[in-house]
Amino acid sequence: MDWITPLNALAKLAFSDLYRTLIDGTQKGAAAALQRMSVEPNQIFSSEVLATIIEERRRQSLGVYVAPMSQTSSSYSVPGLDSDMRAQYKDLGMVWSGHYQLTLMPPPSRPDVGFVMGKGSLGNSESDLLLCTKAFAKKHNISIRDPHARFSFLTTNRGLYLAGGSNSQIAQLSINGDGVRQNPYLLNQNMMNIRADKLLYIFQWGEFAFTEGFSAERINYMQQYFKSSTAVDMEMPTPLPGTRTMGRWTLGSPIGKGAVGRVFYTSNTSGDMAAVKLMEQTHKNQTVIDTEVKVCKALTTDAKVAGNNGRILGVLDTIYTTNEKFSSRLPFDNVAIVLTPLMPKTFSDWVGHRSYGGLNGMKIEAAAAFRDALLSVKALHDMSWVHRDLKPANIGIFESTPACCVLLDIGSAEKMETGKMIETTPGQVGTIGYIAPS
Repeated sequence: MDWITPLNALAKLAFSDLYRTLIDGTQKGAAAALQRMSVEPNQIFSSEVLATIIEERRRQSLGVYVAPMSQTSSSYSVPGLDSDMRAQYKDLGMVWSGHYQLTLMPPPSRPDVGFVMGKGSLGNSESDLLLCTKAFAKKHNISIRDPHARFSFLTTNRGLYLAGGSNSQIAQLSINGDGVRQNPYLLNQNMMNIRADKLLYIFQWGEFAFTEGFSAERINYMQQYFKSSTAVDMEMPTPLPGTRTMGRWTLGSPIGKGAVGRVFYTSNTSGDMAAVKLMEQTHKNQTVIDTEVKVCKALTTDAKVAGNNGRILGVLDTIYTTNEKFSSRLPFDNVAIVLTPLMPKTFSDWVGHRSYGGLNGMKIEAAAAFRDALLSVKALHDMSWVHRDLKPANIGIFESTPACCVLLDIGSAEKMETGKMIETTPGQVGTIGYIAPS
C-alpha cells in the first residue's frame, strides 16, 4: 500500500542496525518486525552514513576526523589513511537499505489502533514499525517513544492519517515541517516527509493504493476491525503525484469544468474534503470573477443565517496565489474558491436507469431525491435568490436514505429585490436547453 523510506543518514543507519539485530536469530518477535521491512538483498555503501559514523567517533575524542561529505556522493575520502585503513572505513559505510511497508494484509497487531511506530526491545514492543532498537536510540540520543506514533484511517472518509502517541513536546513528530501531536494529520499528498526526532523518512503512496483492489481491501478492513459505521458519503481518493497546494488545501483530481474555471477535489491535513474552483484571473475577466466571488460569499452568509447552508453549496475559503487581489502589475492571478460540501454524485448520474420506474412512473428513490431537490430550490427562493443555471449537473446528491440534494455552481445566482427584473442572457448565464422559456 505505502512505503516509508529512511531519508537522512541517521535513519538509514538505524534501519540497517535494526535489520542486523533482527536477522541474528536471537531476538524474540523478530519475525513480526521483519514482515514490515522490505530490504535489498545486498548491502550498499553510503558515504553519508560513513561520515556520520566517523563524525560521531570524532566527537567521542577517538582522534578521527573526516570533513563532511556530500549526501549524494558515492565516493568518500578519509585524509591520512593508507589503503588498508580506507578499506576498513569503507566497511563502516556498508548498510542494509530498504523501506517499511504499510499493508493491510496482514493487519497490524491492534487494528483498532492502527500501525504503531516506535522503538524496540523486540519481545516487549507495542510497535508494528520499529524505527530503531532501544540501544541505538540511547547511543545516538534519539527521543523515540514506544509507541511514538500511529497510522490509521478516518471513519468519516477512510483517509489515512498519522497521529502522535503523546501530546508531550519531548515526543517530537512532524510532517512536512508541521508539528504533529495526538490529533490526526491526514496524509493527503503523494509524498510527505516524516520526522521522528532526529530520524527523517519519506512517506509515499504505492501503486496498489491507486487500484480498486485497495479501495475494496480498505473497506473490508474497516468493516472488520472498526466498531463505528464505515459508510461514508465520499471516500478519500489516493493522492496523485505532482502535488499542488493552495493555502492549507491540497488539490486532487479534476471533477468538472466551467466557463471561467476548473473544479478539483481538495483536502486539508485535518481530514476535511471540499471542492475548489480554480480560476485564472486576467484584466479581461477580472470583473466577472470578482462578481462570482462576491455572490458566493453573500449567498453562503444568507444560507447560514436562514439555516439552509446544508442545501446550498457554501464558501469555506477564498485564496489568491499572490496573497492579494488582482492588480495591474500582474499578467494573471490564480483565484481559488473552496466550496463545501463535496458531492459524490449529481442528478446527471441518476438520469436514466436510476429514475425510470416503467409503467408506474418514477422510481421511489428518484422521486424522493427530486422532492428534496425542489426543497433546496424553495430554500433558495425563500431567501430571495434565483440560481439562473439549474440543471441536473448542478444538483448534487448524497445517496443516503432518503437522498439529500444540494444546489451547486452558485456563482451566477442573483438576489432579487422588489421591482427588479433580470434579463435573460443565453450563452452568458445559464445553459441552453435548460433556460426557462419565460
